[in-house]
Amino acid sequence: GPFRALDSLTLQVPRGEIFGLLGPNGAGKTTTIRLLMGILVPSYGKARLHGMDCHAERVEAKRHVGYLPDNPTLNGSGDDPSFGPTDAPVQIVAFEDFQCPYCGKEFPIIRVLRELANNGDIHFVYRDFPLSDLHANAQKSAEAGQCAFAQGKFWELHDILFTQQDRLSIADLKKAAATIGLDTQLFNECLESGEYEQEVLSDFADGVALNVNGTPTFFFNGNRVSGVISLVGFQTIIDHFKNQ
Repeated sequence: GPFRALDSLTLQVPRGEIFGLLGPNGAGKTTTIRLLMGILVPSYGKARLHGMDCHAERVEAKRHVGYLPDNPTLNGSGDDPSFGPTDAPVQIVAFEDFQCPYCGKEFPIIRVLRELANNGDIHFVYRDFPLSDLHANAQKSAEAGQCAFAQGKFWELHDILFTQQDRLSIADLKKAAATIGLDTQLFNECLESGEYEQEVLSDFADGVALNVNGTPTFFFNGNRVSGVISLVGFQTIIDHFKNQ
């Protein structure tokens, strides 16, 4: 069935991908490598505090208990921002932080996935995992996303925030909201009142319960993958589950 756990994949990898993955000392002559979950973008460093990471130092995949369509911890209340048909064969749940630089590296790939979602293969859910000890603006940025979602423009704000990760102050968030045409009075009241503070914290608590310890973290039909994944890696994993 489509919700079986994934143990490993054997992939054909272009030599450039191998070089990018393993570094200059790891690029061999072979173009076949065996990875746990796909072709992955390498790390450029890691920040750690209280066991939480904004990471891509080592992309790792661990078997989860298996995807359960009615699992409230994984899927939340079902009202999180998403794209793609809800009955798609590949269910992806992402835990991200607007201020995390590695989520920023993943952002262009997520945009491509949005464009590809019309083929019906994936349903992608965005959930908040603000690493507030590392990123002073992460919590309010997540709340801003929810305020925009309430006006039907989450993805528009999502795109702006990931392109200006060095400008996420309250004033910057308000400017971004105006840029995408939100009702600024409603947005500003929503943001200043903390209307969605608990919603964001609930996402974070669910992530912790699912052993999310950094961002970005993805669940593919319940299988957890931590770290930045390349587009070809996403496509390989999606194809794996789609064809089961």
